[in-house]
Amino acid sequence: MRKSHKKRQKKRHAKRATETITVLQQNPKEPSKRAQRAYADLAARDPRFKILYFIPHFPQDLRKASIFGWYSPAMLQAAGPLMTISTWPADIREPFSEQTSVLVNRLTRRIWPKIIPVELDALYAGAYLFDNPFRVFASNDPAIANEIDKFIIQSGWHCLHISSIEGNGRVLLNP
Repeated sequence: MRKSHKKRQKKRHAKRATETITVLQQNPKEPSKRAQRAYADLAARDPRFKILYFIPHFPQDLRKASIFGWYSPAMLQAAGPLMTISTWPADIREPFSEQTSVLVNRLTRRIWPKIIPVELDALYAGAYLFDNPFRVFASNDPAIANEIDKFIIQSGWHCLHISSIEGNGRVLLNP
């Protein structure tokens, strides 16, 4: 069911993009404000340019999580990479765009960081669900970093692995 929903969503997105491009082609010199806004909205929401940030962790017993919400031992350990990632771009076009444009897109949530804390078991089981071309893994634990390296090799993904642990193929993250 999930794959069919994604297909329908992609079809709708493609149809809207085609309609917007058709409107812009009919009058390329003077596109209406509505057409410009629609095109900007579609371009900002295009999933092909989103960056997925993964913070893998070992399976944990959530009965030991805080009664106050989102805290768990693994997330507490990942606080450093999480804070670093929150300052990075959510979209590959952000570093090359005007700051005001990025700010407007962030405030309207057209572009928003996608940071996914994920247990390693779930990452292995659901890897096919993440079809974005830009993926970044963050780690600050030697065992997790090695597991991420194994996953990257097994999955064949082209991605970035940032870590506070030195290793082959990793970008060193300042702790």
